[in-house]
Amino acid sequence: MRFRPTTAEGGNGEKFAEVLSCMFVRWLRIVIAMLFTLGGGAGQGWAAEKPLVTLLTLGSPDCLSCRLMEPVLERLQAEYHERVRFSYINVDQQRDQVRNYRLRRLPTLIFYDQRFYEVQRHEGSWDRESIARALEKMLLLAEEAN
Repeated sequence: MRFRPTTAEGGNGEKFAEVLSCMFVRWLRIVIAMLFTLGGGAGQGWAAEKPLVTLLTLGSPDCLSCRLMEPVLERLQAEYHERVRFSYINVDQQRDQVRNYRLRRLPTLIFYDQRFYEVQRHEGSWDRESIARALEKMLLLAEEAN
């Protein structure tokens, strides 16, 4: 039996949108995994080995909290550059990508494991020690899994 989308009157319209959303997220994970695995050159900051954790920051240059987080994230990147991939998405410039992250507040930090599954999310600014604790916890779990 095939799944057929119907209008909201039929009751399956929301379910269809949910299924499409899940399919898109799965497809997006595969594409991201392929990009990170096949990855760019040395000038793009790709690690030779697959990092254990990815920290994605969604922010804006107009956001004061985002600007205050920049030096904190730069210090953490210098400290964890071999084991953690740090990525940043500017929500003002990449609006089409941002829709999929269900943002409520900026900055938003999303922690992904090695399989690119979201493990933790934090909305709003966060101090260096808390981020470092979250990274250490994720790295410990990832190393145990390997």
